Amino acid sequence: MDTISESALFDRDTQIRLAIVAIGFSPIASLAISIFHVIPLHFSGPFIVLPAAMGALVLGSIFPQYAQTLIRGFTLGLVAVFFYDVTCRFPFIATGIWSDFIPKIGDYLLDRHHVHWVVGYLWRYLGNGGGMGLAFYAGYPLVRKYMEPLRAGLTYGVLIFCCLLITLYLSPYGRVSLFQPTLVTGTLGLLGHLVYGSVLGYGVRQLPETAASEVSEPVLLRKTSVHTWS
Repeated sequence: MDTISESALFDRDTQIRLAIVAIGFSPIASLAISIFHVIPLHFSGPFIVLPAAMGALVLGSIFPQYAQTLIRGFTLGLVAVFFYDVTCRFPFIATGIWSDFIPKIGDYLLDRHHVHWVVGYLWRYLGNGGGMGLAFYAGYPLVRKYMEPLRAGLTYGVLIFCCLLITLYLSPYGRVSLFQPTLVTGTLGLLGHLVYGSVLGYGVRQLPETAASEVSEPVLLRKTSVHTWS
């Protein structure tokens, strides 16, 4: 019975982590789907991303041992995207080397033109950056026996960059809706995603996630109790 209970708890841990990963990816996935003109962002934003964010709050309330995972992952994502911007975007936007496409996201989200640039950046930070940081922080324990945090973070950054390229080149509207990639912007984009991933990896190494051990603790206590009474 104890073995079955322990297996069920670990299965539940995996399920919760995968749910958090899905929640974290909902903003960037919604944006990509809108670029392919499948579901517009002004629909997926309020009807997919917002409920997903509310789901994260509910999940943290039902399973309080994951509250720290949600907070740390989201905060780490904000820090990571900030480092991406200050190293590989803002200096080159200021010099005119790279046009800033982030404000366009606000237009897509509110379905009108000339939306204030703050709306697009709120989506970038609270949605894309924070969400993918949340997904990485919650999902890393599922793969930590295969790779150490920094390597996992760099791999994660490269995979996200590859998804960006797929969106740009496979969608007939990608280069119009976002930006026209060049050797310079492509290189900067890759470097930025490496910065993003390395910050996530470093953050996980400095602040390891512990929710799994907290979930399994009741099982260990029950097993100890059974052995004591036997």
